[in-house]
Amino acid sequence: MNNSGWMRSLVLSLFFFQPLLYAQDPPMLGLKVGLNFSKFNDDKAQSLAGFAGGGFLTYSLNDWLALQPEVIFTMKGGKLVEQATGYLPVEFDIRLNYVEIPVLAKVQFFSGGLFQPHLFAGPFVSYLTENIRQVDYGIAFGTGFHLNFESSALIFDLRYSLGMRDVVNLNTMLVDSTGAVIYQNQRLAKTGVFSVTIGLAFP
Repeated sequence: MNNSGWMRSLVLSLFFFQPLLYAQDPPMLGLKVGLNFSKFNDDKAQSLAGFAGGGFLTYSLNDWLALQPEVIFTMKGGKLVEQATGYLPVEFDIRLNYVEIPVLAKVQFFSGGLFQPHLFAGPFVSYLTENIRQVDYGIAFGTGFHLNFESSALIFDLRYSLGMRDVVNLNTMLVDSTGAVIYQNQRLAKTGVFSVTIGLAFP
């Protein structure tokens, strides 16, 4: 790369990262735990509860905007209910454990007060713990609020994570007592996860 190319790269870098150099508040490092309610986008699926928890870093760009990267262990999946004609329904659970990395833009209101509501949205990528080459990705968005104290903040969040990749092949086969196939259904499915978490952050 010639000198002019290096100069252009430097100018663009300063342009995009200038807000980080003038952040209003020190970064907040925190931990969160909560519950997931996950469901496949399938008409035979029901929600399945699971654990969510991990760490995050909140970096304020100004009084109302912050960036928040996270690393979260999240349990996804769903409950399927299948029924062959003339037979009782059969239920079974599919659980998928992921390490998820969201990068969120957070809009914060009433900066400096005890009660500080916020909205957030951003992309995420998730790696299946049993096979890190199996990846999910999508968009996370939600709302919540901070309770700001002198040296810490208590954070409550409601979030929906919309998966955009088919992550499971729902190949269902039911057989009778003789081993004959009485029902078979095969389709691909994505996940959608509603999460409720509580976190504690420190500067």
